[in-house]
Amino acid sequence: MAKKKTVLVCPMDWGLGHASRCIPVIKAFRHEGCHVIVGASGAGADFISSELKTAAPELLPFPGFSVSYSRSFLFARLLLQVPQFLYHVAREKKLLEKIVDKLKPDLIVSDNRYGLVHDSVPSVLITHQIKPSLPFLLKPLEDPLSAVIRKWAMSFDECWIPDFQDFPAAGDLVSGWDRLPRAFFIGWLSRFRPGAGIIHSKSPGHHSAAAQGGGGQPGEDGVFCRPSGRKDNPYRMIFILSGQEPLRGMLEGKIIEGCLKSGIKALLVRGLPGIPANTEISGNLEIVNFLDSAEMHEAICKSQLVVCRSGYSSVMDMLALGKRAVLIPTPGQTEQEYLGEWLGSRGLFHVVRQKDFDVAAISGTMGLAEQDPGFPVYPAGRDRLMERVQAVTGSLL
Repeated sequence: MAKKKTVLVCPMDWGLGHASRCIPVIKAFRHEGCHVIVGASGAGADFISSELKTAAPELLPFPGFSVSYSRSFLFARLLLQVPQFLYHVAREKKLLEKIVDKLKPDLIVSDNRYGLVHDSVPSVLITHQIKPSLPFLLKPLEDPLSAVIRKWAMSFDECWIPDFQDFPAAGDLVSGWDRLPRAFFIGWLSRFRPGAGIIHSKSPGHHSAAAQGGGGQPGEDGVFCRPSGRKDNPYRMIFILSGQEPLRGMLEGKIIEGCLKSGIKALLVRGLPGIPANTEISGNLEIVNFLDSAEMHEAICKSQLVVCRSGYSSVMDMLALGKRAVLIPTPGQTEQEYLGEWLGSRGLFHVVRQKDFDVAAISGTMGLAEQDPGFPVYPAGRDRLMERVQAVTGSLL
């Protein structure tokens, strides 16, 4: 019997989004008979262990880069951390040398970790951000920075883009993909099972995913949440929090205060996987620290409206499920602000700035879910993911 191929999967550890979208990647390699080692630490490692608890992968503690956020001058603070980030990339390379010598992986899959490339081991980069979005005053730097990112990406054998070429949810963030020699669109990566088919949209020019070759993972049935305003749903709204402190906690405080004042029946998922999933009920508001994918999927489908950040992984989850949502970009995170503006302009989501956020006002957007006939929903594209996984694993034989 041929020895199992070993695949090292390392998600970036800024929030839970990268760990979340690596779940279908891990499952796809396992489906092909590979032994998967996950390099992660902190909340990302806790999240993956929780999601795959029935068959937890081998976990390799892998230090991440801790971003320091502040309540004000957020972008300036992030800019000052660029040298620290570059140092971290160099440190990753050194650590990877030791890992390769010890574990001898057959393939490295890096989700936005540019230091995880090795001369003697094939490597894949997963990214949706080839051209970053910068604040207005720094717009002239976008193209030079994009050139640097492309140069880093070309160090990998392949670049996988979690999007669709003819319907890019990431918009201009994927600009420049055609300058990469081996770039592949693998469809949206969602930990939830994909929808099947399309809801007709008022927006012209969108087609069915069936024509795109979309489909489900082997052995999975399509599950679809239709964006309806049914009055019998247990929750009027579900709030899904994510991201770094203090901004996560600041939004949580506004949500709790607003829900208790308005009396709206809601569920708040705090996004804290490392804390026991205790449930608190305060009148109309139910609060949980964390829900696994099955529980989250059920809660989303039982809610009339989803309110979440505009991080790309959250966006992919909502699009894969076909669920109406209100997006609240994290202040100062220009990627989330761009995605909110881009997707809002396409009529796919309602977008609210955090400083303007008000639970009672958000409740007024319920009419959007009830009156709008919907928006196009593509399956999460896992057949495209499987095509690349099979091609890569086949080349390792």
